[in-house]
Amino acid sequence: MLKQLLRFLGSYKFILSFTFLFNVAIFAAIVYFLNVYIYGGIAIIAFVIAVFVLAKSNEEPAYKTMWILVIVILPLFGTILYLLIKGSNVSGRQKKFWRKINADSLKYLVQDKAVLKKIETVQPQIFTQAKYMLQTAGAPVYSNSYAKYLPSGEKFFDDLKEELKKAKHFILMEFFIIKEGRLWQDILEILKQRAAEGVEVKIVYDDFGTIDSFRPGYFKRLSRYNIEAVVFNRLHPTLNQFINYRSHRKIVVIDGLVAYTGGVNIGDEYINLKSKFGHWQDCGIKVYGEAVFPHTVMFFSNYCMAKKIDYIDVSIYKRENLSIKNRLSYIQPFSSGPIDRSPIARNNYVRMLYGARRYIYIQTPYLVIDGTTIKALKMAAKSGVDVRIVLPGTPDKKIVYVLGRSYYKELMEEGVKIYEYTPGFVHGKMVVSDDIMACIGTINFDFRSLFLHFENAVLIYNDPAILDMKQNFNDIFEQSHLVTPEDIKKRKAHEKFFAKILRLFAPLM
Repeated sequence: MLKQLLRFLGSYKFILSFTFLFNVAIFAAIVYFLNVYIYGGIAIIAFVIAVFVLAKSNEEPAYKTMWILVIVILPLFGTILYLLIKGSNVSGRQKKFWRKINADSLKYLVQDKAVLKKIETVQPQIFTQAKYMLQTAGAPVYSNSYAKYLPSGEKFFDDLKEELKKAKHFILMEFFIIKEGRLWQDILEILKQRAAEGVEVKIVYDDFGTIDSFRPGYFKRLSRYNIEAVVFNRLHPTLNQFINYRSHRKIVVIDGLVAYTGGVNIGDEYINLKSKFGHWQDCGIKVYGEAVFPHTVMFFSNYCMAKKIDYIDVSIYKRENLSIKNRLSYIQPFSSGPIDRSPIARNNYVRMLYGARRYIYIQTPYLVIDGTTIKALKMAAKSGVDVRIVLPGTPDKKIVYVLGRSYYKELMEEGVKIYEYTPGFVHGKMVVSDDIMACIGTINFDFRSLFLHFENAVLIYNDPAILDMKQNFNDIFEQSHLVTPEDIKKRKAHEKFFAKILRLFAPLM
């Protein structure tokens, strides 16, 4: 019992919670002991300064509105909190370094102009999407590649483990969450065996995603097996904007021959060995050919950021002469994050919505969206496109679930169909459109994925995997409940009221 208590007191959860409450206590003491008129004058000055800073920032309008609301309600506390989080000089230097790493990594990704020209000639609908992502995300589109859809966590990890066993040169792995359990132990045993045979093994894990999953120093001790594990953006008990910037990516590259990504993390719930939220529905993609290399580039960008080193020469990890014959598939891997000049993840989804002609199906665990995305969903549906969104029937985060439901009524009134997955929890991040285009990866339809997290995904064009993804959607529709206006009317008044309040703070969710 004492050991558990000491472990809790030393955990990041406790330290961060204590730091926040300590700051609140300080501000409460200031308010209590100051004369009300003095406090009022200081609050007005603080409010003016914060609004001036906000007006000059490049934040999303919804994010600015949320902060202004906090400052109006708690002027002194809200202002100082904003300035502490958003105004750190250290964070500014860190962001500059991250941007340099990202720019250096993109130098390894060069578009084959003949591929782009062929797409423009054959299918303009694909071309506009591919060209936009090339221009904004620096993501080339590849023709000498194809994909295999993996419709569940079980199939994803079964396939992955078989490929890991065949590794001869290197294994690169990045996951937001790694949890102790049977799945991790199975994977770790394979990694140990391959490392013992001389295979280079590197792991990048997010500090927040692994919080309290292992004892301190666990990942460092993997070096005894010749496995290098690097922590991304280590948590510190200080108020800083970079606490928010997590690596939500999931990437595995093996020998430069195959790459994996998707919604899954390494934890027993992802393969339904645990059933806290009912059946866990997830998915992923396996990429072959030239489109594998961009995943290597993405991995090393976060690896170098985590190690605080200059971007390394990744050409030694590139597999040459990968010939894929008789394929009309196009694959475009891309990444996004808070250091981007524009919201690449959000804009990718919005462009897919505007480009859809017949249907667009969306699977996401969370629905916390901004005005631009709401408008795109409505316009697609009003244009006659069959717009369907699959969300969990059993949520893992109740508050976010209630907030997500607050969007149902206005979307449904414009023709958007919303399904809730009856068997349990949907965690896949997947969009399929018109049998010719799909996007699958780590990007949720929420503010954190779209604006704050480092994410990655794959755009797939004209590949047979798209029809497999569509079929999986149809299977899920059959197991899901189509939400009706009557369902919304039955919701309790306090839930509807609470949801409206939550909408004001949606950028924090």
